[in-house]
Amino acid sequence: MSVHIQLLGKPRLQVGNDHALNGRKPWGLLAYLLLEPDPISRRETAGLLCGEADDPAAAFRWALFQIRKSLSPALEIEDRDGVLVISRQTGMIVDAERLLTGSLDVAEILAISDSELLAGHDFPSAPMFESWLSMQRSRVASAFVDSSRWAATALIASDPDSALRLVRRALTVDPFSDEIHELAVAVHIARGDRGEAARYIEHVDALYRKELGVPPPGTISRPLERPVEPTGSPLVSLDIGARTLLETSEARFTAGDYEGAVSVARRAAAHAAESGDGQLEARALVALARVLIHSVRGHDREAVGLLGRASELGIRLGDDKIASDTEREIGYVALLEARYGTAEASFGRAIAAARRTGDEAGRIRAEVYRALCFSDRCDHTSAEEKLREAVEDLSTDPSQKGLLSYALATLARVYLQTQRFKEASETSREAVGQGRSAGAISALPWAMVWGAEADLRLGRADKARSSYEEAFALGVEIGDPCWEALALRGLALLDHQDGRKDAARERLRDGLLRCRRLPDTYKWAETLLLAELADLGGADPDDWAAALVLARKGPMPALISRLERKAMSQTRSQTAHP
Repeated sequence: MSVHIQLLGKPRLQVGNDHALNGRKPWGLLAYLLLEPDPISRRETAGLLCGEADDPAAAFRWALFQIRKSLSPALEIEDRDGVLVISRQTGMIVDAERLLTGSLDVAEILAISDSELLAGHDFPSAPMFESWLSMQRSRVASAFVDSSRWAATALIASDPDSALRLVRRALTVDPFSDEIHELAVAVHIARGDRGEAARYIEHVDALYRKELGVPPPGTISRPLERPVEPTGSPLVSLDIGARTLLETSEARFTAGDYEGAVSVARRAAAHAAESGDGQLEARALVALARVLIHSVRGHDREAVGLLGRASELGIRLGDDKIASDTEREIGYVALLEARYGTAEASFGRAIAAARRTGDEAGRIRAEVYRALCFSDRCDHTSAEEKLREAVEDLSTDPSQKGLLSYALATLARVYLQTQRFKEASETSREAVGQGRSAGAISALPWAMVWGAEADLRLGRADKARSSYEEAFALGVEIGDPCWEALALRGLALLDHQDGRKDAARERLRDGLLRCRRLPDTYKWAETLLLAELADLGGADPDDWAAALVLARKGPMPALISRLERKAMSQTRSQTAHP
């Protein structure tokens, strides 16, 4: 029996030939059961969705009965000691779920007529559920923009008109997406209208200046600057020159000469573009983008545009290795920006492509990054499961100790988030050991700050301080503002514990300044520092209000709750002292 659950647009249920599920509450509950990570408390969910009812428990039972009546046995819901556990048939299709995991194909993305989650179903009498739904709508919208980007890229050569429709739909959701605007320029060129491409760039420039007060990034015009065909007669074959430069760039990147690696990778990409070899050009663009993203900070937006072109070439050539590498790096940038819907959809496509090519290292890296998304938005069950699997897989490969260290450190953070401080301390210690063994110094502060926080929670303040200070020193040496900020946040926690509240506030302000010195740092870390500063009464109201907007958009549920408490207390204070 086929089961299709449509949560995008007006919700619709198809079980065999039957279509039936009526009422806002049953649909809201079904969406919650399918999209919210386990475990799901029956009592808390009833209060969330039906708290305004005269008898919340009875109202919840009615909504649950409607779902069981319409979906059993395809979807079974058990109550195990007050926790709702769902099991489903293998063939069940949930459109929003497939969108979020990057599983929809091009035709399915084209067929989406309305990307809003539970369109027309609002819950004003259940404000906490309305807040949850708002967060999920933001996440789904982010995934929709990313899926439209990917599908338009796939169609740019064969059906540029459909690609343009997808681009326009994506821009209705996110009108200031730099990469979508760059893709729009490329689509106009693919349609044979370079004049329209030039006019579009002028339109985007006017839009950004009017609405944002700044010009758009120059990278938007990059498609107009690509060579139309190979030119000149170089002394060395362009493809041979590009390959040699790629090898040189990789060697410099490995040796830590990041500026040199970027310079050589740029030359390799230029040579490859002029060579006419699409596969070589894609490889060179991915290599340049990877160096820009993971070494020299401040160039992530440029890198995403390069990856868009690489993705177009990879899809056109049917090269799954290029597809996997580009989607993974696009997802990583989105992760840093707290666009988790985009990130998880991109990682899902990267994982699928890596599996098709047997690229286990690429698959595991994407799995680890996706688990970090889960952790940021408090899906601790999924995060722990994927990280444990990654650690087990990586432990048998001596060449992957650096990634193993990062995976262990991220797992330690999940243990911290779930109050398992001893496990967090032990896992962080192992992460540091693996990182030192691999010579992967650049990621050591990530492990150190979570080990230090675990020690702090276990009452080992002196040990925690030593680890935080070492993490800060390493962060400064590496020049990574995120590591510096997270270490300063930890030292601020120690100051606060010792009663030095002013010193704690100063450390947090210093951490925020460091976080913001480059445009593409880890937004979760910045939001965490703002939440800490708000708790200490030292955050500028505009700052923590902006942080709350970002936290809701991500979403970052744990940070949302902290920032909302601050917002409510601020409102009460203003009411009491007009």
